[in-house]
Amino acid sequence: FTLIGAVLILAGLGWTAYNMWLQSSAGAASEGAMTQLSSMIPDTSADLEQVLEEIRQDAETEASSSGSTHGVPAKEVFYDENGEAKEHPVVEIDGRDYVGIITIPSLDIELPVLNEWSYANLRVSPCRMCGSAYTDDLVLLAHNYNTHFGRIKTLEPGDIVIFTDMDGAVFVYEVDEQQILAPTAVEYVTASDWDLTMFTCTIGGRTRVVVRLNLLKFIEP
Repeated sequence: FTLIGAVLILAGLGWTAYNMWLQSSAGAASEGAMTQLSSMIPDTSADLEQVLEEIRQDAETEASSSGSTHGVPAKEVFYDENGEAKEHPVVEIDGRDYVGIITIPSLDIELPVLNEWSYANLRVSPCRMCGSAYTDDLVLLAHNYNTHFGRIKTLEPGDIVIFTDMDGAVFVYEVDEQQILAPTAVEYVTASDWDLTMFTCTIGGRTRVVVRLNLLKFIEP
């Protein structure tokens, strides 16, 4: 029994060390991609700061409680001259296709977003599972690394999340609610009732933490 206990302890330590290595590798990979992506996206930081200040002022005056959309544009802005929904441009870095950047100010997180999800891609950064910001049904997933989506379970209604695509189009979202769902509830996770959905696994993978968000503001590139 002593030998078995020692083996189990060593196995646990090994698994913990492996997970720490994965998180470290994921953080380094995301940071490297961010460095390159940031230099490619048009700078809209001044416009974004103004938008965030307007949102803060609205919150202070409780304007948001009246159902204000904070100036969400008419949907025709999201369509081209042929009436087709715009598509997010994709940029290739080190053999992987990136569609933009996700920023979560309250968690001090800024991460690249890969255009398609795979188990290999999830070890690098959050991924687009389906949908688009232009069609109000964007779904992003990531591992529960602390450097990725491991802390989204702490987000609360009213928190801000920003998605910026490679053209510099900025979509500012507000957290609406958080859900805990079974791994088999894939269709409900990808339901288009919200403009943005972010999700990750809980520790052990038994359930999914799902954060639902609605669009507040759009800044044209």
